[in-house]
Amino acid sequence: MPIYWFMGLFDSDRWMPRWACGRWQEWEGWLYIYSDVAIALAYFAIPTLIAAFVLRRKTELPFLKIFWLFFFFIFLCGATHLVDAIIFYKPIYQFSAFLRFATAIVSWGTVVALMYYLPQAIKLKTAVQFEHEIQQRQQVEKQLENQYIDLEAAQRIAKVGSFKYLFSEPEIKASIVFYEILGIDPTSAHTSAQLQNNIHPDDVPLSTGAVQAVKVGGGSYDIQYRYLKSDNEVVYIHSRGQAIYDENRKIIGIQGFLQDITQLKTTEYNLQRRALELESINKELELFAYAASHDLQEPLRKLRAFGDRLNQKYSEQLDDTGRDYLSRMDNAAIRMQNLIDDLLAYSRLARSKDEKQEVDLNTMLAELLADLDDTVADKGIKVNVGPMPTFQGSSHIQMRQLFLNLLTNAFKFTKENSSPTVDVTHRLAKGRELPWKTELEDLAKYHVIEIKDNGIGFDQQFAEKIFIMFQRLHGRGEYPGTGIGLALCKKIVENHGGIIKAHGVEGEGAVFTVVLPVKKS
Repeated sequence: MPIYWFMGLFDSDRWMPRWACGRWQEWEGWLYIYSDVAIALAYFAIPTLIAAFVLRRKTELPFLKIFWLFFFFIFLCGATHLVDAIIFYKPIYQFSAFLRFATAIVSWGTVVALMYYLPQAIKLKTAVQFEHEIQQRQQVEKQLENQYIDLEAAQRIAKVGSFKYLFSEPEIKASIVFYEILGIDPTSAHTSAQLQNNIHPDDVPLSTGAVQAVKVGGGSYDIQYRYLKSDNEVVYIHSRGQAIYDENRKIIGIQGFLQDITQLKTTEYNLQRRALELESINKELELFAYAASHDLQEPLRKLRAFGDRLNQKYSEQLDDTGRDYLSRMDNAAIRMQNLIDDLLAYSRLARSKDEKQEVDLNTMLAELLADLDDTVADKGIKVNVGPMPTFQGSSHIQMRQLFLNLLTNAFKFTKENSSPTVDVTHRLAKGRELPWKTELEDLAKYHVIEIKDNGIGFDQQFAEKIFIMFQRLHGRGEYPGTGIGLALCKKIVENHGGIIKAHGVEGEGAVFTVVLPVKKS
């Protein structure tokens, strides 16, 4: 296309006006002109509205280039219709050709742009979708608000407050409960330095050292310190924090929580004080029992000695009633002696520091049965002892006392006109496998030793009572004893970290079960 052609765009000398071309009727020509003008005005109105919309919109408009392409495309289309109307009077066909060429370029540019942007536009959400998304977001925001309220309530109940401290920001971001615990206004800004000022002076090095360690080396801290509130009230704080890292693993802050443990500390202090008081009382009672029992030995020995002399020198001079009185006095002295001996044994057990060693129960039971051979033979008792364990880290003296008491207890309560038997068995079991698992560790292993007899038994409702000192289910006339033996057994078992249980059926017998932890070698 020659350049000089553009210089004569509005040249009309080479053509005749359109009115002169053909045989136009008057109304046909004006219909053509009016229609082109009307179309042109409509085409000019559309881009004007588009331009007004784009220019007046304050937010960024998606696909802005498409809007401007449509502006020029529609404007040029309108211009071609306007030129067609003008050609009826002024045949500027050269300008009309140029205008149509320009319109064609802009039209195809719009087509290409639509091919590029249309897939993206299809992905845009509709108004209904936007409304649905807004509703979902509102629901999520409501849920988050409810969760925040629940979290705040939980923090208030547990007296736990959360915080976040970024090194780049002077103020600490924290929950309301955080400020309530420290007794400060949550609506005011607070820096880390301001909060540090109210920590008890003796605990400042602990707190600052923990924070500094996390700042330098990362990780976390777990500390307890005292905090002075504005009214000089002291609260005990348990604080845990951990480092916050950015995407480059650089430490940029600390986040964590603090908890008011004042009540816990007060309770702990009271328990410690009470424990010390009880320990002191127990020591006094032990010393009293030991001293009293020991001091009773001498007058008791004299009582028995003078009773023996009376019996030896003057028994012939006494009538039957006198000799009966003397016999009763001697029996009472013997019972008193046995009682004192048992009290001394219990007192020594409470204060015992026996050396712990290996105790082979097979050997020990064999020795005990040899010592009790006369009792076994007199009552015709059949004793069955299965394979027994070796206890690690046990007291030989206490273990001997334990099984001596249990065996003599079984031998004592035999039934008349029967064939008494006593079975001693052993097995290993985990705590969760035993009936008393609530008192034991689930996965720990235990020695379970049972001493079972077919004697007189007892009512199961007294299974716990029989381990209490001086508690007897039978009168002295029926079965001898001081009522201390089973209490000694329970004390020994507890000294070794175990439990002892009894199960009885009246007229059928009893089973005493000793459960002792297996020591890890």
